[in-house]
Amino acid sequence: MLTMRVLGLTLDETNHAPILLLQEETGQEILPIWIGPLEAMAISVVLGKVPVERPLTHDLCINMLRSLKVRLIGVEMVEVRDGAYYADLLLQQENGATQRLDCRPSDAVALALRAQVPIRASKALLRRTANAQHSAAEPGGHTLAHVPIQKLVVALHADKATNATAGPGVEQDRFLELLRSLEPESKRKM
Repeated sequence: MLTMRVLGLTLDETNHAPILLLQEETGQEILPIWIGPLEAMAISVVLGKVPVERPLTHDLCINMLRSLKVRLIGVEMVEVRDGAYYADLLLQQENGATQRLDCRPSDAVALALRAQVPIRASKALLRRTANAQHSAAEPGGHTLAHVPIQKLVVALHADKATNATAGPGVEQDRFLELLRSLEPESKRKM
């Protein structure tokens, strides 16, 4: 398993679905996961350090785990089937026993951010996602097989300072190119 970090949230320009971007902590691998708007809000509240008066659903879940003396010790993105990603919560009971609990990736990330625990993805999942993205085609029949999508996203973020001097449209154009290159099947399931 590779440790991931939340690179951020963005919108798919074609269907306006939020995309959660996870990046390998020590590398350039990117895992884009299409999520729902409410799930994006739950994640953005933590990323933006937005204060809330009352606990939101994910805060409630963390509080319930604590009251039951169960700790969330990590989350893992484990596979993708039919365009839907699958994740596991790693829970540790007071006696030290651990168990896995199936979870949507968006909920797993929202919980992990609140509990400040590692987010991991299997190498096989990253490899499978990268292979699918390499074979995706752009409108007009041009493929980006020779340019890994991970490099496009990393270049997009690495060149942010450069793009700022070139004008606001440059970064947006590069990100639109990235979105067009993604496999349409992965946009289907949230």
